[in-house]
Amino acid sequence: MSAPSAPARRSRPPAPAPRRRLPAVLAAAALCLPLGAAVGAGGLPLVDSDLFTAEVQRVSSAGDGVRYDPDTAGSGSGPLPIVAVLLRHPGIGGGGYTLRLGHRPDSYFHEVPVPEGTGEPVRISGVDWGTDRITVRFAGGHSVGVPAEYAAGLR
Repeated sequence: MSAPSAPARRSRPPAPAPRRRLPAVLAAAALCLPLGAAVGAGGLPLVDSDLFTAEVQRVSSAGDGVRYDPDTAGSGSGPLPIVAVLLRHPGIGGGGYTLRLGHRPDSYFHEVPVPEGTGEPVRISGVDWGTDRITVRFAGGHSVGVPAEYAAGLR
């Protein structure tokens, strides 16, 4: 009789060396970096773009002695000044500007986009505080008109 043979040993593939993982990690980072930059800059709607919004200019009707009645039932408020706030929203490829109008433009406001081609830097050159319409003029010659009732409401 022959001697019993030893059980066959299974061989495992060798574990990858840390140097072999580094190119894979670098490749993954190179693929994810553009997406992360787009999300971080507010270029994708996955992030609240207010995180990157910057106030450029603030103008109040109080400086011209103009006040608007909020005309909100139960507010108990008399006429208040309206504030116009110019905001810049950075984004990939440039970004844009918006204008917020309201008694409390940091919390409750009417927002309108500033037209493209207004010129850089975008600045408010003047405001016509009309009884029915508020017209904001920009240094580049464009203007935006908003019915006063849109900006005068309160919560």
